[in-house]
Amino acid sequence: MLALMGLLTLSSCTVSREINSLEVHDVLFYGARSERVTWFYGALTDGRLESALKLGTQTVKLREQLRNDPLGFPGTLSVLSGTQLRSALRGPATILPQQFSVSSVLLSGDLAVQTRVRLDAIYYTDGRGWYKLSGPLAADRGGKVSPSAVSGLRGVGELTDAEADFLSSQLRLDGPQAVGVLNKADLPDAAQYVEPAPLKYLQTGLIVQKGVPANLNVFTPPLNPSNTGRYSVLGSGGNARYSGEGPIAYLSKTFSSFDSVWRTANGNQSPVPSAPNVDFAGNNVATFFLGQKATGGYGLSVSSTAVDGNTLTVTVSTTSPKPGLIQTQALTSPWVSLRVEGNYTRLVVRDSSGNTLAESSSN
Repeated sequence: MLALMGLLTLSSCTVSREINSLEVHDVLFYGARSERVTWFYGALTDGRLESALKLGTQTVKLREQLRNDPLGFPGTLSVLSGTQLRSALRGPATILPQQFSVSSVLLSGDLAVQTRVRLDAIYYTDGRGWYKLSGPLAADRGGKVSPSAVSGLRGVGELTDAEADFLSSQLRLDGPQAVGVLNKADLPDAAQYVEPAPLKYLQTGLIVQKGVPANLNVFTPPLNPSNTGRYSVLGSGGNARYSGEGPIAYLSKTFSSFDSVWRTANGNQSPVPSAPNVDFAGNNVATFFLGQKATGGYGLSVSSTAVDGNTLTVTVSTTSPKPGLIQTQALTSPWVSLRVEGNYTRLVVRDSSGNTLAESSSN
């Protein structure tokens, strides 16, 4: 409470001129995991290489987001804590007993929920897709639910679209599991003391319950066993060697073809990192380049994948420079590469509005 009061007191102060539009975003995990993940948004001014920030009782330094890391969203700054440079700051959260449960109804395979605390919503992933189980629930409520398919966690708490897309993909990989969204007024962990005071401090609290059993036929139609569409991001960044102005996609079915694309994606690094190991007997690799841009501020992240026969569709979320923010005056080229379970002959990449950005046959 004292930390929160300190934050409110500082909110009237002028944000340091060393950082434009400073924002702090927390995601707090409880239940099956206890962790606080903190992102810092903003832009360093006057060509500065770093800026100091007081966070709680420690001092951290913020730098430009230069690392190829899925946690390094467009608009964020990397954080140097001690001797480690990270795209986001990770630390402990309060250990909270499981405050809600999702269970499978005997024989039918339907799902039922029971919660001891107030929740804004409950979501569920079976490892393939996402489903919303309920809207707001008061404490000590429960009952059978009717899942409705959703694309992920967009709109949850105070998550940005990029944060929601990343968390959706990562939590889905650990499915089946349920995610309860805590009301912000009930968060066990208050906002951290920050000096200079940020323009915004956003917090989202999630309670995770792993290993929820369910009859998968209730949620999704049977999939071709050779083409599941499950994916994991192998790499992403904003400085690929690809210099074309328009977007382009590659579907790799062999290591040699993937290695060539990987070298294009990472060709501006020295030395060029080795391509990750991929078992191409049961996986393909989809890589998408957004195209070369004249400034910084552009980025993309994977929202979802879908399978139709031998066609793999990847939906991405793209970002553009925010008006009024100072951007890096250098050529940038955003890209993302993901390993996808299954074997495909065609790749389609679309934006969040359903527009086709690029298509590719396997190589």
